[in-house]
Amino acid sequence: MEKTQCNPEDGPPGLSHDHDDDEPVKDAEVLHSSGIPIDRGWAWMTVLGCFGMHIAMIGGGKSIGVLLVEAQDRFNGVPSRLLGLVPGISTTFLFALGLVATMLSSRFTYRAVVFAGGLLACVGYIMTGFIDRFWLMYLTYSITCGVGFSLSYTPSLVFVGLHFKKRRSLANGLSLAGSGIGSFALPNLMRWMLNVYGWTGCCMVMGGIMLHVCACALLCRPNSNRKRRNRTGYNGSLDVAKDLTKYPDKHEEAVKLMPQNSSSKVKSAENSFEKSDQLENSTIYSQDPEKLDATSYSHENDIKCVETEKVGDFLNPNQVEDGKRNSFVDTLSKLSVSYPDLQCVLSHDSHEDKKPSNPPRRMALLTNPVMIIYILFGLLVHCAYPNIFFILPADAEMKGHDRTTSALLLSIIGITDLLGRLCMGSFADLKLVDRRYLLSASTLFSGALCLLLPLLTSFWEIAAFAIVYGFCAGAYVTLIPVVIADNLGLENLGQALGLVTTAMAVLFLPGPYLAGYIRDATGTWSYSFILLGTIVIIGSLFPLLQPIVQKCDTRRETN
Repeated sequence: MEKTQCNPEDGPPGLSHDHDDDEPVKDAEVLHSSGIPIDRGWAWMTVLGCFGMHIAMIGGGKSIGVLLVEAQDRFNGVPSRLLGLVPGISTTFLFALGLVATMLSSRFTYRAVVFAGGLLACVGYIMTGFIDRFWLMYLTYSITCGVGFSLSYTPSLVFVGLHFKKRRSLANGLSLAGSGIGSFALPNLMRWMLNVYGWTGCCMVMGGIMLHVCACALLCRPNSNRKRRNRTGYNGSLDVAKDLTKYPDKHEEAVKLMPQNSSSKVKSAENSFEKSDQLENSTIYSQDPEKLDATSYSHENDIKCVETEKVGDFLNPNQVEDGKRNSFVDTLSKLSVSYPDLQCVLSHDSHEDKKPSNPPRRMALLTNPVMIIYILFGLLVHCAYPNIFFILPADAEMKGHDRTTSALLLSIIGITDLLGRLCMGSFADLKLVDRRYLLSASTLFSGALCLLLPLLTSFWEIAAFAIVYGFCAGAYVTLIPVVIADNLGLENLGQALGLVTTAMAVLFLPGPYLAGYIRDATGTWSYSFILLGTIVIIGSLFPLLQPIVQKCDTRRETN
């Protein structure tokens, strides 16, 4: 058994010539092992794609109140509780399928899933424009558009989160800011289109707007493309023969490094490998095997060794001894081999396409007390957030304001929502205050504002509510994925965010229906706002319980 070959984690090791070990490598390009640009480069293009998705889908979803006011007249005075089911069902699908969407993204890439979501949303809006019965709106908008929204929303958030570490709060704020832009522009645009083009024309144009999500999806470049490019993009300088021998059963290629009738000593450890720092799951690759002509390479990071087994004239990779640092350097300085036996193994990583099974991780998260806290938080807090966009236009019209004014209130919430996301994203990155406290405080204020809304009647009073509420809502929506990543780890972000968004869906379906039922029973929306505000205030307290829950869990484990 012979041990050779090393795996770098932070990119391929730099190659050096035999005659000059101190000469810097000019042609080598060191890349991140995952191939994902972190906090730089194309990472910001993923933010742009997520930003555009939020403008179209989330902005359009928040403008549904304008469409529902028109639907009540078009379909002969449909009861408010039945109208409330339209956004209730669509928003339930949006969040309930979040976990399914992330699983599909792992299987088919984020780009494909977000693209499919844009197509479904487009089809749903266009079909809504041609319905002649109200109940068909549940099929065309609530289900079709709702599924489309879900396929685009959560995968976009997760994809952005995977590309940022230091600037994650700002990146999330910028990407989610598209929701504020859409909420500002689309309600007034929709109101204008209803006045000019009517119901059918408005829905068809909205379907065209949804197609822009497909263009945004193209910015979600699959990470597998980067990995393939990194494996074939490294230039070394070793003389290699042309003949390649394949191992069909192992999906690998072996390249002979030197003439068969030659022999040589392997260079000393000091010239070949220097002090190291965790190198794993990577190999040295060449664009053109004929141009490789160095027999040693060095790296200033830690080294993990691949245990190889000599089979005839070839070195057969056996396994990576994960977690062990073998005495590879000492062995090299004493080892003498003949060149027919020395092989450079080019691994195709055929196992890379086999996705690991995630159910154990999901079960571990479900039993994590911190995860349970944020599931309950999402369950209660998001009971009010989407319902405001459905209730506020109808409430303003009941208080004597026209439909154009009602749409303007949604636009005000949209623009201040944008400011809240940007400001809170930048402030949270400074880490002056624990992000949990920021999340809890912004949520608490938004709930308190809902309790005050029944007392407001004039346009300027309601507009002031819209300004402050939009800022607070934008702030806490931005912080949700950031706080989850902080407390549960970036490696769990996709699964954890999927579980939280699924929990959000639980009260989405009955929420609008219950609010509409209370309005039909009492003749006013005031009691609906009081109920929603109370639920949000209770939910805002859960992040504050995290230290207590963690302490109890630690004490239980030690006992």
